[in-house]
Amino acid sequence: MPKDNVSPEDGRAITPTPQFHAGLVRLLTLLFILFTHIAAQACGACVNAAAEYSVPGALLGSPLVLVWFGIVASQLNKLAPDTEWVPKPLMTAAIILILIVAGLACLGPFVALPPLLFCIGWGAASFRSGFAEKHGAGFTRKLRRTSVVCAAVFLAFVISSTCIRLFRTEASYIMTWEKTGAGRMELQRLLQSEPASLPNLRQLVIEGNASLATAAAKRLATVGEPQTDVPILIEALERFRFEPDGASSAADLEAALRSLSGSNLPAESTVDQWRQEWQRQPANTNGQSGRTLPPQ
Repeated sequence: MPKDNVSPEDGRAITPTPQFHAGLVRLLTLLFILFTHIAAQACGACVNAAAEYSVPGALLGSPLVLVWFGIVASQLNKLAPDTEWVPKPLMTAAIILILIVAGLACLGPFVALPPLLFCIGWGAASFRSGFAEKHGAGFTRKLRRTSVVCAAVFLAFVISSTCIRLFRTEASYIMTWEKTGAGRMELQRLLQSEPASLPNLRQLVIEGNASLATAAAKRLATVGEPQTDVPILIEALERFRFEPDGASSAADLEAALRSLSGSNLPAESTVDQWRQEWQRQPANTNGQSGRTLPPQ
């Protein structure tokens, strides 16, 4: 059977030797040690957060790619054991294990990129003319079938990821990744992007934890709309008033309420007092209760 990889000097086929596989094992071991060292300095959660911002669902997509890689490598070893530049079963398992460890440690979903290129490359090659003559019709059919099925699953993932990216709010992303650098950066950007960010700030007050709700409430106290946001802040005050660590958040929410509503209720007023005070507020010249709005 003719080979594509031949030596230019004597025309002999260039086939990976046992020494090549042993060297590859040593290289992967060194990479494993490197990843372990990097894990002490890098934040895997931060990498995951950054990946999820651009490609929602990447944490699910990377295991799918590793499964695809395992299937393709298994087929190549079983049906065409003499195929060049394909890792043997033990090597395949080692590669997958190291990629999983590296992904969990510091590289996140980005570890799936090399296996993805491997799978796409073999899948595309199986449809080239002459591939069946070189590797056999049966093997070609199975590889093509696997490639089509896995590519369809991956395409479905890409479509779903795109839909999530289009319809997911910034507030939802922040609530999921609040403790990462990417989440904190997005929160800071949100706090400086009014008025477009007002719906997201309100979502943080309604659905976020005490820290996020307080941060959003402080900003709403300055840029919010009293008629819309005072009731939201009152509901948040009721939610955090009796939490074990909610005293500080309740105080900040009351400060935001006083600023936005124009009320002078004392600290630690009850939620019912805030509701009654808001209902007694006279309408201002703009048809809203609370602080006087600037002329239009």
